[in-house]
Amino acid sequence: MRTEPGSNRAPERARGDVGTIVLCVLFVALGGWMVAGSMAMSPLGAVFPRVIAAIMIASALGILALRALGRASHGPAVETGSTPRRLLLCVVLVAWAALMPRLGFFATSVAGFLAVLAIAEYDRWTAKRTAAYVAAALALVGGFWLLFVEVLLVPVPRGVLF
Repeated sequence: MRTEPGSNRAPERARGDVGTIVLCVLFVALGGWMVAGSMAMSPLGAVFPRVIAAIMIASALGILALRALGRASHGPAVETGSTPRRLLLCVVLVAWAALMPRLGFFATSVAGFLAVLAIAEYDRWTAKRTAAYVAAALALVGGFWLLFVEVLLVPVPRGVLF
């Protein structure tokens, strides 16, 4: 009996499609929950969660539409990367969220930004690279802080540092 190369991919695709569909439905539901939760906010304060929810819902519905039309990619998943780095990333993100109310948005976000860079960077940090990363962290987090606090009027945690 002759088997075609890649003929065993059909069950994998079906499982992948079910997982994709379930996740898309969950993201649409989460987006709806976010919109419903934002109804109690001020009109300006509700802008950020509603925009994020709209993007999440539109993306999930777009992926569902591509799957329904058969245009979504079914390429084989390639496992690359480092599991310890992935786990460390999860630890950093949890620590960032846990420390933010105590230390403040700005301080924890700069520290989290630099920690994620340290995890992702395989090359040695030189003095020049370190200075560039610290400057980028301060500029990006400072920009987000100004956007949230001054433009969107989103209250950010103010801890003992900032």
